[in-house]
Amino acid sequence: MSDSPRGRISAACLACCLTALFVCAGNAVLLGVGNGTNTITGKVSGPGGKFLENIEVRLQSESGIPADSVYTDEQGQFVFQGVRDGSFHVIVSDARYQPVDVLTHVNSQIDPLQHVFIALRLRDGSTSSTPPFSSGSQTVSVNELRKRYPEKAVKEYTRGNAKMSRGDLKAAIAAFEKAVALAPEMYPALGNLGNAYLKSGRLPDAESAFQRALKANPGSAESYVNLGHVYFEMHKYKEAAEALSRGVEQDPNNALGHFFLGMTDIRMGRTREAEKSLSRALALNEPEVADAHLALANLYLKTHRVPQAREQLEGFLRVRPQDAQANHVRDVLARLKAEALQ
Repeated sequence: MSDSPRGRISAACLACCLTALFVCAGNAVLLGVGNGTNTITGKVSGPGGKFLENIEVRLQSESGIPADSVYTDEQGQFVFQGVRDGSFHVIVSDARYQPVDVLTHVNSQIDPLQHVFIALRLRDGSTSSTPPFSSGSQTVSVNELRKRYPEKAVKEYTRGNAKMSRGDLKAAIAAFEKAVALAPEMYPALGNLGNAYLKSGRLPDAESAFQRALKANPGSAESYVNLGHVYFEMHKYKEAAEALSRGVEQDPNNALGHFFLGMTDIRMGRTREAEKSLSRALALNEPEVADAHLALANLYLKTHRVPQAREQLEGFLRVRPQDAQANHVRDVLARLKAEALQ
C-alpha cells in the first residue's frame, strides 16, 4: 500500500536536469544569451496547472539587490538574459497568490542556463498542480503499523497521508508531527514527514526527519535516497553522494537513487560516474526519472557526442511528449539536426 503517490523528483532539481542543455553544439547556438553570459528562464503555472500570462517575475541578487523584472508571456514563460555568474532569487509576489521565492545559481563555465518552474497557490490555500518532483514516500501496511504503534499515532499517520495526497502540505505536516510525537520510532511517519517538509522547502527539517527515520530503521534504502535528495538540494554534494551510494547499495533497483547520484556526480565534476548512474536510472524504466535523458544529453553535448545527445532527447520525448519542456527539447533537436546537415 503506497502512502502517497510517487511523482517526479523536485522543482529545484528540474533546473539541474536542464542546466546547460541549450549550449553550443558544434557551430549551432541552441539558445542565445544576449550580450551577457548566463540565462535564467522558466514558466509560471497556477491552480490546475494552467500556465499564467502577465505575471510579474522579479530577479534579485542573493543579497536582495533588484536585478531585473519581466512578465510572463501567453505560455507562462519568462526569460532573464545576460545574467552574471552567481546566485539569484526568482520571485513572484502577486496579490492573488501565495508568494514564491526560488534560489537558483548560474555560472558561465558550469551552469550557463537555469530553468525554474513556479507553481502558484491561491492565497486562500487552494492547491496548485502537483509539483514536478517529489521523493518516494515510505510504503507500509497500515495493519502492520497497528500491531506496533498506538492507534492514535496510526490515525494521525493515515490522516497525514490523505492530506498529502490532496496537496495540503500544512495539514499533512501537522498530522505527521502528531504521529511521531505519539510514536517517536514510527519510521514510515518520519519518512513521510520528511517528504512533506521537502516539498514545502523546509530542507533542514526534512534532513532531521530522514535522519530520525534512518535511526529508527537503519536498513531503509528509501530513507537514504530521500536524505541524499535533501543534501543535493542543499548543495551538500559530498554528503549527498554518501547517502545515495548507501541507498543504491541496499536497493540496486532504486531508480531515484541512481538518478540523484548521477546528478550529484555532475555537480562534483565526475562525468564518467554521472553517465553510469544516469544510464542505470533509465535502464530501470521508471517514468519518474525521465529527466535523466536531459542530463545525459547535457553531458553528451559538452563532450561533442551529438548523435548520443539526440538519442537522449528523443528518448525524453517518447516518455513525456506533453511535458512543459517538450517544445524546448524539440527545438534543440531540430537545431542539432540542421547543424548535422551543414
